[in-house]
Amino acid sequence: MGNKNYIVDNSIVGAILKFISKSSIELKNNNEKKSKPSYFFAPSSLIDQESVETQIDTYGILNKNKLLLREPIIREQISYLKFENEINYQNDLHGIDIVSSQTRTFYFYSIENFDHKYESSVFTNLGSNNINIIFPNKNTIHFYSLKSKLIKKYIKKLTNTIVDEKLFTEVIFPSKIELRENDSLINTYELTNKTYLGLSYQLVHLLNLLCSNPYLNIKVSENQNHYLNTLFSSFYIFFPNFLSNFIFKFLLRFNGSDIFSKQMLEVNNIFTSENYIFSNSIDDDQSISNFKIGEFLPKIFIKSKNKILRDLLIDGVNVICSSNSNIKTQENLISFKTETHQNLDGHYISSSSFELLNLNECFYVVSKDGLILLVDLNKNFKTSMNVSQIKSKYSDKKQKSLDAFEVKNFTPSIPKPSFNLRLPFRFKKQ
Repeated sequence: MGNKNYIVDNSIVGAILKFISKSSIELKNNNEKKSKPSYFFAPSSLIDQESVETQIDTYGILNKNKLLLREPIIREQISYLKFENEINYQNDLHGIDIVSSQTRTFYFYSIENFDHKYESSVFTNLGSNNINIIFPNKNTIHFYSLKSKLIKKYIKKLTNTIVDEKLFTEVIFPSKIELRENDSLINTYELTNKTYLGLSYQLVHLLNLLCSNPYLNIKVSENQNHYLNTLFSSFYIFFPNFLSNFIFKFLLRFNGSDIFSKQMLEVNNIFTSENYIFSNSIDDDQSISNFKIGEFLPKIFIKSKNKILRDLLIDGVNVICSSNSNIKTQENLISFKTETHQNLDGHYISSSSFELLNLNECFYVVSKDGLILLVDLNKNFKTSMNVSQIKSKYSDKKQKSLDAFEVKNFTPSIPKPSFNLRLPFRFKKQ
């Protein structure tokens, strides 16, 4: 959205933009100032450390009143930020309108001065009625859910304290937003996650992309969860706790600890401008990289410089590769090296970051926001850049129509049985 003004009708949208953008932000709906939203979640790579209220580094899975699993969050951690209602109300400001066309109302409850041992953790359940329980410090617990009864249930089980109905706060969160300019619709974006954590994380990523280009036609996938995780999550409440714990440990190692945490916390989404989204778990095992097209590169620190990878990215196309890959391009080329490549040009990064990106084997093409547009083997650089040009080009009109077909409103169902019974029975004449 560049240097344009933002006119928002939701205080959470305005608060997020205040953290990730330097442009002017005004609140269009004066009634929003009466709401008291408290916190939101964001990728740590997009937020300055000075602004972070809590860095979430562990997660847990609950079954009724039992903690079945508690594991560290691998790679990029999740920032938990507090914001205040400091957005100015304006009735005649000109700019880009961000309209919350669909919203969800979450209930928030905070318990203070209650000592616990889960600082910097987030707990979640995997049922149809989700809850997020955050432990921002040693004596505070925050609860988020679409149902206040569910919050009461977990407060009683975890703290055995009496719930004060007056302390419940309603947080109105957008699930679908529209971008408008001069009363003309630019685009509509739908958020597919369901939990407060998942929606917050998804919205921050989306708004960050739109800050660079408000006319971007971007689609957001649902949480990319392995089908085995989905299957077990649907029935794990019927298993005894010792068996559930064993199966969770198996799925953790089966998926990989880094991916499993993103799947369980509902932050494993893909962002793409294409009309299709691939999600094939079999192909993931054959991938040349830990990161796929549509994901964001993690926070990579540049040695000897007070910078991170995102500081090197510019508008347009950015190519990230190893210093010894011999890749040459007119695009913004960012080459990385480790201590073993001292005689080569490039930026120094840690050996673990170099191995995480697998730069000895592949290169990346990313946007200014760190969104992966292309990943391929180094030997395929010329072919990949010339043929794909980052976006696919179809020549088959039939394939175009298939890719453009929207199926979000389709709900699968089992065919209803029908019986054609006629009374009285009539015998067939010979």
